[in-house]
Amino acid sequence: MPRAVPAVTDAEARLHPADRLRRSLVPAQRPALFLECSVPVVDWRDSRYWSPLAAPCGHCGRSTNLRDDSGRPTHKVCHEKTVAPDTV
Repeated sequence: MPRAVPAVTDAEARLHPADRLRRSLVPAQRPALFLECSVPVVDWRDSRYWSPLAAPCGHCGRSTNLRDDSGRPTHKVCHEKTVAPDTV
């Protein structure tokens, strides 16, 4: 008895055969962003974290224009390592 072949959409038909196989093997899931995060998430793109005046970072001493929530100069990486050193 011949095997039933599932219908292929136009978008799938344009894919390389290896990509089609990969899509059929991997369940379609969207990554959960910031859902299971124990670290307070800071959106460093917000303008309140930027200062036009450079000042020494409170953690490493190098110059930075970024400020933390309380207005102290800090680098993004320095701040994240201080807030949650085990998870970052």
